[in-house]
Amino acid sequence: MGLAAEPSRALDRLAGIPPSTLLLGLDFDGTLAPIVAKPGRARPDPELVEVLGELTPRLLSVALISGRDTSMLAQLMPVKGLRLIGNHGLEEWRDGRPAAIPAVQPYLPALARARRAIERLPELRLPGVELEVKLAIVSVHFRNAGDPTGTGRALKTVLEPIVSGCGLTLHAARLVWEVWPPVPVDKGAAVRRLRDELQPQGIIYIGDDVPDAAAFEALAAMLDVVTLAVGVRSAEVAAETFSACDLVLGGQPEVHGLLRRLLEHAMQIPPP
Repeated sequence: MGLAAEPSRALDRLAGIPPSTLLLGLDFDGTLAPIVAKPGRARPDPELVEVLGELTPRLLSVALISGRDTSMLAQLMPVKGLRLIGNHGLEEWRDGRPAAIPAVQPYLPALARARRAIERLPELRLPGVELEVKLAIVSVHFRNAGDPTGTGRALKTVLEPIVSGCGLTLHAARLVWEVWPPVPVDKGAAVRRLRDELQPQGIIYIGDDVPDAAAFEALAAMLDVVTLAVGVRSAEVAAETFSACDLVLGGQPEVHGLLRRLLEHAMQIPPP
């Protein structure tokens, strides 16, 4: 966290690395787009989309690693060459369509059973509670509840027996409970998968939520590559989520500023 006081110097550690050997990983909600009451209404800043459009051909790879389905990411971020990894690493966009990774496939029927059971819960009709069904995750949002803390506790109580009964796992995120298949995949695993495939000389990852901590920790453990783990703080996420970060930013405007500086650095060298 030594760089946290000087975000303008955050890229210094990558100064000797050619942009064409850099991997940039990014979360979407809370990082590239503000958190909104209805997830379907989230939109990135058009200028940011333009920056990523210019960055993508200049770097080794730019990957969105999000809790959203990749089909939604493809609509929200129409950037040529952008790699899309959804459901926190459980799903990828391949050949123009979404696909759950092979390890998830056996659990899709269990996810469907859990969804049907959750839909029958009286608690799902509490004000401000909303169900979101994705390719490999079932999410129950309670951001808009009058008492998010109390509602979150009540939902956890009724979700846990359903989830365990279906052989699945329950995860907390930013005012949402998520039902996952029990496979050892998270954003950290997604970053490691990209590292092994692409063999970058440097990796930057930027995220704002509890699931991003796995990516921060993955970067901290990589001793054979230069890394920069960047958190985006908010009042909704505990500070310890960012304990493995090298830098913590104050919100989307600072993320935009960091990406613009990265683009300026990359533009000093023509794209390959």
